[in-house]
Amino acid sequence: MKKIIILILILTVFACKTTEKLYELDKETLQYKQTNDLESIKLCRDGLNHLLIYMDAHSEIFSSKKLKKSKMLLHDQRETTLTTWKAALEYYFALDSIQSFHKDFLLLKDKTMQNKSFYLSAYSFMTEYSFALELISRLEKNPHFDILLNEPLENMDLPGGMYDKFKFRFLNVGTAALFAGFDAGLKFYKTDDREILKNIEKDKKIIIAKAKQGAPIMTLENGLNIIQTTNDKMIFPVQKGVSTFMGDTKVYRLHKYLITGKQIHSFMKEIQPGDIFLERREWYLTNAGIPGFWTHAVMYVGTKEEREHYFNDPEVSAWLSKNNYRNFENYLEKTYPQKYEEFNSDDTEGNPYRIIESVSEGVIFTSIEHSANCDSIAVLRPKLSRKEKAIAISRAFFYTGRPYDFNFNFESDSTLVCTELVYKSYEKGKDISGLKLPLEDILGRKLLSANAIAKLYDSEKSEGNGQFEFILFYDGNEKEKKSFPSTENEFRKTWKRPKWHVIMQK
Repeated sequence: MKKIIILILILTVFACKTTEKLYELDKETLQYKQTNDLESIKLCRDGLNHLLIYMDAHSEIFSSKKLKKSKMLLHDQRETTLTTWKAALEYYFALDSIQSFHKDFLLLKDKTMQNKSFYLSAYSFMTEYSFALELISRLEKNPHFDILLNEPLENMDLPGGMYDKFKFRFLNVGTAALFAGFDAGLKFYKTDDREILKNIEKDKKIIIAKAKQGAPIMTLENGLNIIQTTNDKMIFPVQKGVSTFMGDTKVYRLHKYLITGKQIHSFMKEIQPGDIFLERREWYLTNAGIPGFWTHAVMYVGTKEEREHYFNDPEVSAWLSKNNYRNFENYLEKTYPQKYEEFNSDDTEGNPYRIIESVSEGVIFTSIEHSANCDSIAVLRPKLSRKEKAIAISRAFFYTGRPYDFNFNFESDSTLVCTELVYKSYEKGKDISGLKLPLEDILGRKLLSANAIAKLYDSEKSEGNGQFEFILFYDGNEKEKKSFPSTENEFRKTWKRPKWHVIMQK
């Protein structure tokens, strides 16, 4: 369960400098891409393997025996099944992008690079094929899944019939031929990576055993020809535009984001300490594993001068005077002396720290110029008193320096993810009524996604109340290569956006 949560919610950011074809990249960029794609395949394999372990451990949902009649599942069981299915699809999206990118390995002149790209294409395919047969063999034991998994997945913008398409893709002669082609190539291309060889051999045994058909005897030339002609037609999913999007997710426009520095400095005038940012950066493979459109949340703390002005408030002063603190800055300095000194400095580019956020490096201080350097951003303001926001900021200071929570365990305070920092800073407690933020059940573990905060805002607004005030929304537009100020009404729709919204914009 622990690894399922880790691997569903983060696939890690593996970047490539351009959307050029494989053979158009310079050697250094291609080497970087190959190294990171190998790590991504390993991550996907681990995730799919733990999905199978999870399914086998829950026979009340995923029957271990073939059922004669369809067994209707309870509501929570259906939700768990759909969560598992969505997770599997997202791993396949990531694997497809790798397989598609490296399919032109024969066009590489450098034989060493050609060899590596062949193995990446073969490794991603064998992973997909073997795990697909394992998944299908489990799901086919209950006829109810044919109905449930073929329903449209609105929050992924996928049409109905996806399970049928999935089965058709992996249970037909075309995929068997592609398997034969790669098997032939494995007799020619060599690698000294024992883990790859071991896993591919394991995959081959599963494929042959599950599909009950071996690869036909072929010449190397015919095998490689099948890879070239068949591989490109098998990209999943079968929806216009999505395959292209996943194939381009390497990253595109590395270190170039749609929100400009001028826009950041413009909307800084509207922001106050305690505000919550929701952020999105396009073209990252990591987006495939994070639920919803919004993928990151941060807490705006402000500079010393901003806090001094904002927290010059009678209620804040009364709260602090109980413990003989002159003001909020005096409280932070005395309570967190080392952290306070670090925060009241500048980053490497000379920008003052204004934000506390949890990223892969851990819970850190950062500048707004760095954090808001993204493609889409929304700012929400908790409808709480200034005293309560001061308490929340104090808590955020308390958590700084802790590692990133790759376990996504909200029950532990020793490590934190981005939304966990927001959740626990604004949690109800002494002198703070806090925010009631919804935890989602992701395969048995309670979590908060950034997208859930946007969804909460929309639902509460519809009911005529809400815990947040809308401040601003900048919406990235890939075709225009710009991010534009947008409205509250448009922001309210964003939580429904599919991950590939960027290629569907008008």
